[in-house]
Amino acid sequence: MKICLHIGYPKTGSTFLQSSFFNKLSQNFIGRPYGLKDHYVEKLLSNSNNKNFKKNTKKIINYYSSKFKKDKINILSVEDFLKFSFFTKKSQNNPHQNIKRLKEVFSKIGSVKIIFVIRSHKDILRSFYDEYYLNDWKNNNIKHNDIVNYFKKKRTKRLDNLFLTFKFYKTYNLLKKNFGQNNVKLLFYEDLKYNFKNFNLDILNFLNINSYLKIKNKKIHSSKEKDSYVTIFKRVKKRIILKNINIFDLKNNFFLFINAFSDIYHRKKIYKYIDDLNLIEKNIKSYYQKDLLKFKSKLIKYKFKK
Repeated sequence: MKICLHIGYPKTGSTFLQSSFFNKLSQNFIGRPYGLKDHYVEKLLSNSNNKNFKKNTKKIINYYSSKFKKDKINILSVEDFLKFSFFTKKSQNNPHQNIKRLKEVFSKIGSVKIIFVIRSHKDILRSFYDEYYLNDWKNNNIKHNDIVNYFKKKRTKRLDNLFLTFKFYKTYNLLKKNFGQNNVKLLFYEDLKYNFKNFNLDILNFLNINSYLKIKNKKIHSSKEKDSYVTIFKRVKKRIILKNINIFDLKNNFFLFINAFSDIYHRKKIYKYIDDLNLIEKNIKSYYQKDLLKFKSKLIKYKFKK
């Protein structure tokens, strides 16, 4: 049984790969998106303590075995395997521990190949800020100044696990040890966005898929572009059509616009915080420099020099 696991990182184009790439290959694409039971099994695998994981390991193996096909490459794409969340207990949320669990589960089903995508630290932290500050960090009493001060060498244990997650060489090294160097493919978000032809070919060659997938470069919008007024109008228009709301129904339409603008108002605050990351860019680079220098590839050093 051939298995390909795309494990993230989050905020490196995973949604695009799931909705416009993996699902178009003539293989067995498991998801995302998928159903509630899939989410339940995923949480058992990546967000449970060791005791609960060991208790349910056989159940997880049987579940995925039932979804896989022998005559296809079985592609599972779950970027949360490399995501740290403050909502989850520390003992149940360790992205690097998840790598060992992935081996324990999927190596018993078939031969496994791993794809993971990385992005410049400055940009991935900005994107994480935009995505998770309001619904994860702030709700768990993580303040903006805590983030800034951390990179100014005022370390706090509470933030260690979050930022250690982005030590890319540590992740890469663990993947090599568990799955073998030839079974791990490291890709760059920057290539996905600006050089998709080569990004496309890299994956197809890695998976030994001969047919070239003709997909045009899809523009991956920044968060600020998503919050433009034109985008608001399109978003509201789409909801009106999907919910089959009468365009003259002022009450429902009014609340759709209010919710959209309210969301943007809160996110505008976040952009001010994100701009502060520019002021500590050197601190961020310094924090991750030793980890990146462990990569022998000059290409990786070049990509993150910018």
